[in-house]
Amino acid sequence: MEVKRIALQGLSNTRDLGGISGESGAPVKERRLIRSGALFHGAGADLSVLREAYGVHTVIDLRTAVEAENEPDPAFPGWEIRRLPLLDDSFFGIARDEAIRSATIHPARQLGCADRAGSIAVGKQADFVICDADLNRKAVWLRGERLF
Repeated sequence: MEVKRIALQGLSNTRDLGGISGESGAPVKERRLIRSGALFHGAGADLSVLREAYGVHTVIDLRTAVEAENEPDPAFPGWEIRRLPLLDDSFFGIARDEAIRSATIHPARQLGCADRAGSIAVGKQADFVICDADLNRKAVWLRGERLF
Protein backbone atom coordinates (compact mmCIF):
# COMPACT_ATOMS: atom_id res chain seq x y z
CA MET A 1 0.00 0.00 0.00
CA GLU A 2 1.40 3.34 -1.01
CA VAL A 3 0.28 6.43 0.88
CA LYS A 4 -0.39 9.17 -1.65
CA ARG A 5 1.04 12.65 -1.03
CA ILE A 6 -1.23 15.57 -1.82
CA ALA A 7 0.78 18.39 -3.43
CA LEU A 8 -0.02 21.61 -1.57
CA GLN A 9 1.89 24.87 -1.16
CA GLY A 10 2.06 25.25 2.62
CA LEU A 11 1.15 21.77 3.86
CA SER A 12 4.07 19.60 2.79
CA ASN A 13 3.11 16.51 4.79
CA THR A 14 -0.48 16.04 3.59
CA ARG A 15 -1.43 12.53 2.49
CA ASP A 16 -4.47 10.57 1.38
CA LEU A 17 -4.51 7.49 3.62
CA GLY A 18 -6.91 5.64 1.35
CA GLY A 19 -5.86 2.01 1.05
CA ILE A 20 -4.58 1.50 4.58
CA SER A 21 -6.33 -1.25 6.52
CA GLY A 22 -8.99 -0.14 8.94
CA GLU A 23 -9.80 -1.84 12.25
CA SER A 24 -11.91 -4.48 10.46
CA GLY A 25 -9.09 -5.20 8.00
CA ALA A 26 -10.96 -3.60 5.11
CA PRO A 27 -9.10 -0.82 3.29
CA VAL A 28 -10.06 2.79 3.92
CA LYS A 29 -11.58 4.35 0.79
CA GLU A 30 -9.53 6.94 -1.06
CA ARG A 31 -10.33 10.58 -0.27
CA ARG A 32 -11.99 9.56 3.03
CA LEU A 33 -9.07 9.95 5.47
CA ILE A 34 -6.59 12.75 4.90
CA ARG A 35 -3.60 13.30 7.19
CA SER A 36 -1.91 16.67 7.49
CA GLY A 37 0.15 18.78 9.84
CA ALA A 38 -1.10 22.01 11.37
CA LEU A 39 -3.50 23.67 8.94
CA PHE A 40 -2.22 27.01 10.22
CA HIS A 41 0.54 26.74 7.59
CA GLY A 42 -1.86 26.14 4.71
CA ALA A 43 -2.48 28.77 2.06
CA GLY A 44 -6.07 29.59 1.09
CA ALA A 45 -5.57 27.60 -2.10
CA ASP A 46 -4.45 24.57 -0.05
CA LEU A 47 -7.59 24.69 2.06
CA SER A 48 -9.74 25.04 -1.07
CA VAL A 49 -8.13 21.92 -2.58
CA LEU A 50 -8.80 19.94 0.60
CA ARG A 51 -12.42 21.11 0.69
CA GLU A 52 -13.28 20.92 -3.01
CA ALA A 53 -11.11 18.09 -4.38
CA TYR A 54 -11.10 15.89 -1.27
CA GLY A 55 -14.41 16.84 0.32
CA VAL A 56 -12.90 17.70 3.71
CA HIS A 57 -15.64 18.99 5.99
CA THR A 58 -14.49 17.77 9.41
CA VAL A 59 -11.06 18.56 10.83
CA ILE A 60 -9.96 16.55 13.86
CA ASP A 61 -7.18 18.48 15.60
CA LEU A 62 -5.05 16.16 17.76
CA ARG A 63 -2.67 18.86 19.00
CA THR A 64 -2.37 20.07 22.58
CA ALA A 65 -4.14 23.23 23.72
CA VAL A 66 -0.86 25.18 23.66
CA GLU A 67 -0.08 24.06 20.10
CA ALA A 68 -3.59 24.97 18.92
CA GLU A 69 -3.38 28.34 20.64
CA ASN A 70 0.04 29.14 19.14
CA GLU A 71 -0.97 28.10 15.62
CA PRO A 72 -4.79 28.09 15.45
CA ASP A 73 -6.65 26.21 12.74
CA PRO A 74 -7.93 28.64 10.11
CA ALA A 75 -11.66 29.31 9.93
CA PHE A 76 -12.81 27.94 6.59
CA PRO A 77 -16.38 27.94 5.26
CA GLY A 78 -18.03 24.53 5.56
CA TRP A 79 -15.50 23.06 8.00
CA GLU A 80 -16.23 21.76 11.46
CA ILE A 81 -13.15 21.69 13.69
CA ARG A 82 -13.10 19.15 16.52
CA ARG A 83 -10.34 19.31 19.11
CA LEU A 84 -9.30 15.88 20.45
CA PRO A 85 -5.80 16.35 21.93
CA LEU A 86 -3.81 13.11 22.07
CA LEU A 87 -1.68 14.40 24.93
CA ASP A 88 -2.16 16.94 27.68
CA ASP A 89 0.29 19.86 27.62
CA SER A 90 1.74 18.67 30.92
CA PHE A 91 2.23 15.03 29.81
CA PHE A 92 6.03 15.30 29.88
CA GLY A 93 6.21 18.01 32.55
CA ILE A 94 6.88 20.42 29.69
CA ALA A 95 4.86 21.23 26.61
CA ARG A 96 4.77 18.28 24.19
CA ASP A 97 6.24 20.26 21.29
CA GLU A 98 9.23 21.28 23.43
CA ALA A 99 9.69 17.67 24.62
CA ILE A 100 9.78 16.52 21.00
CA ARG A 101 12.29 19.22 20.02
CA SER A 102 14.42 18.18 23.03
CA ALA A 103 14.67 14.67 21.58
CA THR A 104 15.03 15.63 17.91
CA ILE A 105 16.22 18.94 16.49
CA HIS A 106 17.97 20.30 19.64
CA PRO A 107 20.45 17.37 19.91
CA ALA A 108 20.98 17.45 16.14
CA ARG A 109 21.95 21.13 16.37
CA GLN A 110 24.29 20.43 19.31
CA LEU A 111 25.97 17.64 17.32
CA GLY A 112 26.23 19.81 14.20
CA CYS A 113 24.09 17.52 12.03
CA ALA A 114 20.77 19.42 11.86
CA ASP A 115 21.23 19.74 8.09
CA ARG A 116 20.63 15.98 7.74
CA ALA A 117 18.92 14.85 10.98
CA GLY A 118 16.65 16.02 13.77
CA SER A 119 13.52 16.68 11.71
CA ILE A 120 11.63 15.12 8.85
CA ALA A 121 12.19 16.88 5.55
CA VAL A 122 13.09 16.08 1.96
CA GLY A 123 16.80 15.25 1.73
CA LYS A 124 17.22 14.38 5.42
CA GLN A 125 17.82 10.93 6.89
CA ALA A 126 14.54 9.12 7.41
CA ASP A 127 15.22 7.90 10.95
CA PHE A 128 12.19 7.98 13.25
CA VAL A 129 9.97 6.03 15.62
CA ILE A 130 6.17 5.96 15.48
CA CYS A 131 4.42 5.56 18.84
CA ASP A 132 0.80 5.33 19.91
CA ALA A 133 -0.78 7.71 22.43
CA ASP A 134 0.68 5.63 25.30
CA LEU A 135 4.16 5.90 23.74
CA ASN A 136 4.26 2.20 22.79
CA ARG A 137 6.54 1.68 19.81
CA LYS A 138 4.56 0.90 16.65
CA ALA A 139 7.18 1.31 13.92
CA VAL A 140 10.87 2.13 13.52
CA TRP A 141 12.39 3.59 10.35
CA LEU A 142 16.15 3.83 9.76
CA ARG A 143 17.63 5.42 6.63
CA GLY A 144 14.22 5.27 4.97
CA GLU A 145 13.70 1.55 5.58
CA ARG A 146 11.09 0.18 7.98
CA LEU A 147 12.78 -2.07 10.54
CA PHE A 148 9.77 -2.76 12.76
